[in-house]
Amino acid sequence: MLGTVDVMSNGTTLIATAYYDDTTISRPVRLDFGRVEAFKIYEEFSDPAISSAPPMMRDPISGNVPWPFQEVVDSRWVRSVLARNGALNGRSWQHFTIVTVDVILHVMTDSPLKAERIDG
Repeated sequence: MLGTVDVMSNGTTLIATAYYDDTTISRPVRLDFGRVEAFKIYEEFSDPAISSAPPMMRDPISGNVPWPFQEVVDSRWVRSVLARNGALNGRSWQHFTIVTVDVILHVMTDSPLKAERIDG
């Protein structure tokens, strides 16, 4: 399970660094989402999408916690953003989530996702 995620944005691009609870076993992961249209962060269980969405995929090892890195297919959030801003239509938008013990980060991007393990 991820313990925390640090987010850096310059208003156009977004980089998230995800830290596992036990960093002696699992090194942090840096995710470069490139150019993003939108992102949002919900604390704990305040994310309204979770209560109305299908259950999040469970971690195959522990089975007890959500898988920390997920892509939302056929995202209602992306559809709602596109409905508000028709100029965004015609691009291949993706909706990614990062789930930690305290927050859920949602990212809407059409850039290729780059991920790498880093030294803690």
